[in-house]
Amino acid sequence: MKLIRIGIEERAQKSVHIVGVLDGKDLVALGYQATGGAFIYRRSIANAVWGTDDPAFVAEKIGAGTQSWDKFYEAAAELKAGPNEWGALHGEGTNIVDEQGDIVRLKGISLHGINYFPQYINQKLFNEFSDDWGANLVRVPLYVEGDYGYTENGAEKEKYIELVKNSIEYAKNANLYVIVDWHCLDCQDEEDFTDEAIAFFDEITSEYADYNNIIYEIYNEPAPSRHWSDIKQYAEKVIPVIRKNDPNSIIVVGTPDYSDRPDQVIGDRIEGYDNIMYTFHFYASSHEDFFRGIIENCLNSNLPIFITECGITERDGSSSIDYQK
Repeated sequence: MKLIRIGIEERAQKSVHIVGVLDGKDLVALGYQATGGAFIYRRSIANAVWGTDDPAFVAEKIGAGTQSWDKFYEAAAELKAGPNEWGALHGEGTNIVDEQGDIVRLKGISLHGINYFPQYINQKLFNEFSDDWGANLVRVPLYVEGDYGYTENGAEKEKYIELVKNSIEYAKNANLYVIVDWHCLDCQDEEDFTDEAIAFFDEITSEYADYNNIIYEIYNEPAPSRHWSDIKQYAEKVIPVIRKNDPNSIIVVGTPDYSDRPDQVIGDRIEGYDNIMYTFHFYASSHEDFFRGIIENCLNSNLPIFITECGITERDGSSSIDYQK
């Protein structure tokens, strides 16, 4: 049984429900009936959207006891929010906010390399992410190097670009934000791919500058040998190309040691542009208190962090699984 979509339906004079359609049948996610003097909600949906199923939080969220439906309808809008509702996103301090200036919570799926698994770039799957999984974001990694890499497999280059473009369209149709990820993994020298990155982002931003659902990630995981000064120099060549075509979209820049050390940006961030964020990749079995301290330090320094990749294993995908974290 899968949740297909969520909407608002008035069923009686004193009864309002947020309703999901489940295999052709109505499923109430959250409902309020004045005559009953109580509200009922589906805990799994509250956790997925708001990060908690605490009754006091949900009661406050829907405006219980206020004698008004306004907050209830606002809660309903959050349950189905995406680019169609929030519009273009931008950074404000350490937060991501929508066009109204309200803080948003992005949640979704990071795909594997589309170079290796192109079959997963299709409208049906992106719709499932939005409708069944409750996602509002999908990350589309274009691998840069290696046997199937964008810069090393010229015969397939146009095919790869077409996959990225299709991803943007499918995400838009599914009411998803999309991270276009220049997925350089363990790259040892930015000069090896800077020209290719500039040409790639120039083409994508030229064609999709008017889309409000795109986030650009220009450097996935810099290798441990790359210092922040190297990464910054590369970013300062790529960002102007994006900004020439798309002045406002969020741009995410990778950080040293496989995007584990955004703290090295503190005091040396990229200047002259708005909506620049910095990457941290969280893996529960690898990132203990030391790394949590790094993130706290960044946030206390007003450095905006975007976790574009996370998992419950070690950061290399192997070994132990940490369910608790």
